[in-house]
Order: sequence, then structure tokens, then C-alpha cells
Amino acid sequence: MNSFHFGFRSSPCRALILVTLAALAGAAQAQTISAFATDSGQNQIVTFKDTSSFNNFVSGIEINGFIGAKTFYNAGYTGTRSTVANVEGGIASSNHEMTSKILQTFYGVGALNTAAAIQDHATACTSMIAGYDAARPYDGLAGQTHTSYSTGIAYGANLWTGNLATAIGAGGSFSTSTNSTFTAYYNALIGGIGGKTANIASSSWGSTSTNLTTQRSFAAGLTFDAISIDAIVSHSNKLIAVAAGNNGTVGNGTTQAILRAPGSPAGGNNALVVGASGPNNFNTPGSAYNSRASFSAYGPSSAFVAITGQSGNVINEATVQRARVDILAPGVGIVGAASGGPGNYLGGDGTSFATPIVSGGAALVEDVAKSRGFLNAMDNRVVIAILQNSATKLTGWTNNSSVVGGVQKTTQALDFQQGAGEMNLDKAYGQLTVGTHDVAGTGGGKVAAQGWDLGALSLGGSNDYTMNLTGGTTFTSTLRFNSGADYGALGADNSVNQANLQFQYLSNFSLQLYSGIGATATLLAESNAAYITSEHFMFNLATSGLYTLRVNYLSDVYNLTGHGAIGYGLAWSGTGSAVPEPATWAVLGLGVAALARRRRKA
Repeated sequence: MNSFHFGFRSSPCRALILVTLAALAGAAQAQTISAFATDSGQNQIVTFKDTSSFNNFVSGIEINGFIGAKTFYNAGYTGTRSTVANVEGGIASSNHEMTSKILQTFYGVGALNTAAAIQDHATACTSMIAGYDAARPYDGLAGQTHTSYSTGIAYGANLWTGNLATAIGAGGSFSTSTNSTFTAYYNALIGGIGGKTANIASSSWGSTSTNLTTQRSFAAGLTFDAISIDAIVSHSNKLIAVAAGNNGTVGNGTTQAILRAPGSPAGGNNALVVGASGPNNFNTPGSAYNSRASFSAYGPSSAFVAITGQSGNVINEATVQRARVDILAPGVGIVGAASGGPGNYLGGDGTSFATPIVSGGAALVEDVAKSRGFLNAMDNRVVIAILQNSATKLTGWTNNSSVVGGVQKTTQALDFQQGAGEMNLDKAYGQLTVGTHDVAGTGGGKVAAQGWDLGALSLGGSNDYTMNLTGGTTFTSTLRFNSGADYGALGADNSVNQANLQFQYLSNFSLQLYSGIGATATLLAESNAAYITSEHFMFNLATSGLYTLRVNYLSDVYNLTGHGAIGYGLAWSGTGSAVPEPATWAVLGLGVAALARRRRKA
């Protein structure tokens, strides 16, 4: 539980709470934060074998293969063109066979930089992203037949470890300041460390509260931690993955759903929020990791609507029904390196351990993107769209869509518990490499039945992607964009003035599927979730033919500063063939020129 306190004013309907970031300034210096993991010693592996304790880890599920990472490995991609910074309350030990490859160790301004900063939790999470023991290379096998030690998901990636904690207590809790947090992320992703920057930051920490008002503000993203991450992502378009939290059973048996929602910084807009799947079921792998782990935080979440750069209304979760978990990954009984030195490993449960698995998956996506010249696929909006669109929907997945006037509509977009589903890297590889690889200009045009794009729209605009799809199949699409936040002029060591951390804008997009093209097209499905930065739907196609996927920039939830075109990442996946030749398009009444919008991307 943290020590933040808020001044607030309730509206008559109690749906809105007026809050201000200024009230956090003093409390932020003494913030107590938890690492989202527990050491329960489950026998699960990310490929592990050690002669001294092998019996504790046999017959486990080989996680790298389970999530589909072998598809990348078999194609020659292990993350070598990616750099991932694990930013935690503490740093990873490099005195271990898995983490000896660490290239950079860094600290936020004012963060603890002594040997006391070396922590098991940071070591384990770092190893799960990209750890590797060259003496026992990855063999892709499970149980007693394998010979490799625990191997990170993107085991070829460049690996950094960073500390944002100013003090570390017992039980994994630690304290931060605004600058220890901000500068750790800023220097890793924008400012540079040793003359280089990371592509991805991964973090398995956060704050929750059992006080309803405080937790509601956390879940809405009204903390300096959340706005710092939102601002850094907004400026860099780089991916920051954060753990959803382990408060999924808090308040069970009560109606206070907000107590079980992701807290801070996961409540913000721009991070990729990772929940945990379970159970481990190592004896029956076919039924493993097929649902949200009971401890994994889930929605609905509250939302924040800024009135000034640091104040606004927190809207009750029952009103906005905001889905803030983006994706799941295995998080029960995961094994990683421990800080005690060579041969020391630990097993545990938590969204802490699901997060580095997803971060490793993102590093594999970016490795392929850089190798193949798909540089726009290294943008956080495209990476997230690809991972979400290719995720496996587990039993019970729903975005609460309903048919209104013959149209399948959702105002939720994602499942409260699963987000878009469980990460599936086998499908993600195809989503990235098959079909259309980025439409020229700012989006729209004739595309293959599967692909991705980095596009942009001005307020009131729309982009149409037209394709030929086969009836009797399922079509899935995901849109991702960033909200606007700023950090102003920075001081020495890139330190930030709290007063300069400002909310700027949150846009409202919609994603639609039409049967046909042009003025005669018929709307079939729509996702329009006003308070999150993802849109997502899945639709069963009745007939074969031409379809239009439309991205609309409808409005701004708030816009305090003005802005230009808003960039977005889009991924779609269906079954079909090439669209008709230009002569056919002319017969259908839509000239090719109408589809060929070509402008510079934002």
C-alpha cells in the first residue's frame, strides 16, 4: 500500500472525482511500491536443468516453445537487433550464468547504487527477458531430456538492468522519487546510456491501495509514475511493458471491483499492461495457462479526464467500463535466475514474471522488423497492435459486444481479464511477416487479407483499408495509439520538474468493418472504446467478397494543448486473396486515386 493522499470533490452522481497531481508532490517522495511476484517454488521452467536441484524442475512446460518463440528462433531470430532495459526496484546480478551478458547497469537520479540494490526479483525478471548461458545453449526440449539452463525469451537480445528505487525494504517493497523513476526510463529510452538507447523497457512493479479513492486514482493513471511513462512513450514511441499487479483477489466477495484493477503505473494510457495466465498444469500441458491466473489484476478500471495539465476528473469504473489489461502471458511457476550467483535459480508466480515474457516477445518482433527493413514495426503502437491481434483468446474472452441495428458493436474493445488474449508468438510472426507490410504514406489503400500499418489521421479524418476476404472465416483487427503527455525542459542528469509533467490530450478513435466499398458499403462491426488507447474486434464473415476496414479519428476525450495528426498502429488478420485489379475497382465505382492517400507519417 502506498502513501499517496488526494484532495477530491465528489459530483452529485458520484461518478466523477476531481483530483490534482499537485497533491502528490510531497507523498511521492515516500512512495512504497511492491514487486509483483511471490516465491512459491513451483516446478515450471523456461528450460532449466541443474544437477544439484534438477528433481525440483523436471517435467515442467518449456515456456519459450509454449508461447511460440520457436517460430522466431527457427527463422534465425533471437532478438540480436533489440536492446531491452529491465527497470525495477533494484538491479540484476551479473554474477550468474544467465545474466553475465548484461551490457549496461544504470540508476535513476537519487536511486540506490550500492551492492544493496542487487535483488532476486530484478535478477529473475531480467533473466526471463533475454538471459542466456552460452555453455548450455537453448535446446528447445522439456523435462529430463533437455540440457540447457533457463533461457530468456529473446535470448540473443542486448540486456540492460536499471534501478529506480531510492530505498529497498523487506519483502520486495521499495521507495522511489519522481526523478528516480522518470530518469531511469528517460535515460534508457531517450537520453541514452553509454551513448546508446534501448528499444524496450520492461517493469514488474507497481502500487495499489485498499483505499477506494486512492485506488480509483491509481487505476485511472493519476500518479507521477504513470504520467512519466505516458510522457516518455508519447515522445519516443518506444514500448514500455508493465505488470498489471497481483491484486486480483483483493476484496473478493465484495462489489468493490476497483480494488482488483491494475494500479499505478499500469493505470496510465501508453504502457503495455501485462496480466498473468495460469495454471501451470505441467502434467497436462494441453490444459496449462488457459485462463487468467486468480491473482492477476483485472478490470473494469476507472478513467481520468484532464481539465488542466495536472488535474481533472476521475470517472468511476462502473460508468466508463475501462479495460486496462492489454495482454496475458504465463505467470505461474516460472523459473529465473537468482542473485546468489552461478547455479542459483528461483521459481515463482506473478504478473512480474508474465511481463518479461511479453517484453522478450516484443524484442523478437523488433528484431525481425529491423532485419527486414520494417522500421515502422519497431514503433510501440505497431508492436502492440501485432501482439494483441495475434493473441489467443482463452475460454470466456469477451469484449461485451452486442448487435445494434444489425451491427456488432463494442465500447469496451478488450476483455477485462485477458485484454486481447494470451500472447502467441507463432501467430505474431505471421502477423508481422505475411501480407501487407506497412502501407505507404499515412494509411489506407488496397491491402492483403493480413498485415499491419503505421498510419496517421487528423481530427475528423478516416483511412480505409480494402481487402478481399473469404466467407465462413474470422476476421480480427487491432488499433493502437498513444495519448499525449509532456515533461517540459529537463535539468541536470535529465531530471524533471514535477510541475512540468503535464497531461496533454487523449484521442477517441473507432475501428470499423464494412462489407463492400465506397458509399454503398454496409457497416458490420465497430469498436469504439473512448477511454483506452486500443480498439479491437473479432468478426465472423458470412460471405466472400470485398471488405473495408476503416480507422476513424472521431474526437478528443480532452485536448489541452492542441496537436497535429495522431499516429496509430494497425494490425488485421483474415483469410482471402489479392484485391481486384484496378479495372474492377473502377467498375465498382471507386477510383484508385480515391484510395491512394499518400502523406508523411506522424
